[in-house]
Amino acid sequence: MNIDKESITWGPLMQRMKLDSSIIDFLWEGANNVRGVEVFNAEHLLAAGMHDEWSFSPAALVDFSELIKPYVGSYCEDLSKHISRPVPHNFHLHALWVNFQKCGDHNPLHDHSGDLSFVIYLQIPEELKTEKEVLGYKGQCPTPGSITFVHGDTRPPFYEARKFYLPEVGDMFIFPSCLFHTVSPFRTEGVTRVSVSGNLSFTA
Repeated sequence: MNIDKESITWGPLMQRMKLDSSIIDFLWEGANNVRGVEVFNAEHLLAAGMHDEWSFSPAALVDFSELIKPYVGSYCEDLSKHISRPVPHNFHLHALWVNFQKCGDHNPLHDHSGDLSFVIYLQIPEELKTEKEVLGYKGQCPTPGSITFVHGDTRPPFYEARKFYLPEVGDMFIFPSCLFHTVSPFRTEGVTRVSVSGNLSFTA
């Protein structure tokens, strides 16, 4: 399988991959099936400052594990080279949830549980691409709605310790679960940024 990916190695290995559209469709279907169903409400489990977060069904986790295997395997091959030792390819996906981010919502600096984590983007409003200019922001702040990864010394000047990205639909970022990251709020009303995140642990 030919996987479109970019490695970012200023610290722990992080990769930006482009997922097949069939996987995005699968995640949309799973997200719509659980959204608004209280038993799947994930707000109390997560760090984000938002109210529209939902865990996927157990059946969806099983099916998604199969879909994601080639991508995780590709990352693990590169990770083995990055750390100069073998990395298991077998894994257990133990968490999968969807965030519907709206105006003013944010995700504070945090890390995850498990060995590897990922975030996948189902919807990125076009308005976010120009919001920084529209609002007249002049500083070096991340683009509204972007994801920022932080590694190393965060004392000023800390710009080399962070990498931020305004993702595109179909992007997946995969990274060690201990890598801290945060999501910037946006101010455009009436639009929704939709992302899916998950955690996995290696198995023997």
